[in-house]
Amino acid sequence: MLANFFTAALFVLFIILVLAAVVVWQVHTFRRLRRIKACFEDHKLREIAGLAPGDWLVQGRAVALNTTSALLSGRPVIGYRLLVEHLMNRGQHGSWRSVFDHAEINDFEVDDGTGRALVRAAGARIIFKQEYRKKSGLFQSIPPSLERLLDHNGIPHKGWLFDETFRWSEYFLEPGEDVSVYGQARHEVDGGRQAAGYRDLPSRWVMGPPEEGPMIIVDMLQREFIKEL
Repeated sequence: MLANFFTAALFVLFIILVLAAVVVWQVHTFRRLRRIKACFEDHKLREIAGLAPGDWLVQGRAVALNTTSALLSGRPVIGYRLLVEHLMNRGQHGSWRSVFDHAEINDFEVDDGTGRALVRAAGARIIFKQEYRKKSGLFQSIPPSLERLLDHNGIPHKGWLFDETFRWSEYFLEPGEDVSVYGQARHEVDGGRQAAGYRDLPSRWVMGPPEEGPMIIVDMLQREFIKEL
């Protein structure tokens, strides 16, 4: 009887902890989305030619300074995110668990037609549209490139009889795509341009992390992104 009581109590405690974790996650997600939406309000949007020092939102065309190769597809991109998920508990109650989530982005420029701003992208929060999602299964093995990546990161993918089930998604920012950037604008001497004179050092606008939180880079224009939220 006592053992049954303790078992029931532990089960109830487990349910409470799970519900508490879900609530905390939902509150965190709500706050994060509210902050992002606030950063993309109309009064934050500035043309690059009219920038002033401070936290602003700029948008335009992404201009590559350097490209990198996406991990699986090998496409030349300014930035990418690769998300790999593992199917837990096959069947009706199966769920996907993230086992690998990696993003990489190079510095680039934004051209909005009035001017250009250099984006120092290290540490930014990137929000890219999903380019594709693929899934392995009974008759569809994971590609060799993903198998090597899983092996390199110590993620098991072989079952007793069949391979484990995974799905993988890639997200890209490609040269020439629309992009919005929220961050802190500041003037910086442009060492890549020749000065007209010793009193006239060339300068450019640079976007970096804002006063609070990370810089946000989205591969959509402001209006489109607000509709997606």
